[in-house]
Amino acid sequence: MGCCSSTAADVARQRQQREIAANGLREACRRGDPVMIKALMRDEFAASSENFVNTADESGNRPLHLVIAAGDHAECVLELLTLGADPEAVDPSGLTPLLLAAIHRRPGSARVLLEYGAEHTARGGVDNLGVVDLAGGAGAPVADYIKGLLDGRGEKEVAKAKVRLRDLRFGPPAM
Repeated sequence: MGCCSSTAADVARQRQQREIAANGLREACRRGDPVMIKALMRDEFAASSENFVNTADESGNRPLHLVIAAGDHAECVLELLTLGADPEAVDPSGLTPLLLAAIHRRPGSARVLLEYGAEHTARGGVDNLGVVDLAGGAGAPVADYIKGLLDGRGEKEVAKAKVRLRDLRFGPPAM
């Protein structure tokens, strides 16, 4: 009986520690603090195999959505992508991080997402709009910036961006 209750207590303690780490990551994202994100994730990876960068909070938002909603924290977006955040994760409103960056007029975050393979043809929101329309449409400064990033972006460029993300996460392939 003593071993089983000890095991149950250990499981409960681990669950509590994971929740504390997940809450810490969410707070770091809300603050736009890349140093805190990196430190928390380094500690999390050392302590557990669970990866919090793709875990949604009680509202259904993932860390990448939280950091974009908090501000144009491109360095944090890059850090989360490096740690394995899914650039195509959808929030409860059906928005990917790139669409959310467009809505909130976050050009730096949009640039990082596009550089690392975010789907540039994604559509979302109530009206199922594309990224340029969600950024304010033609003539809006952020929309024009994003449109400039997208111009001439074909499948070859998207494939290269996905390779950059893979290499960022895992290093270049061994020759």
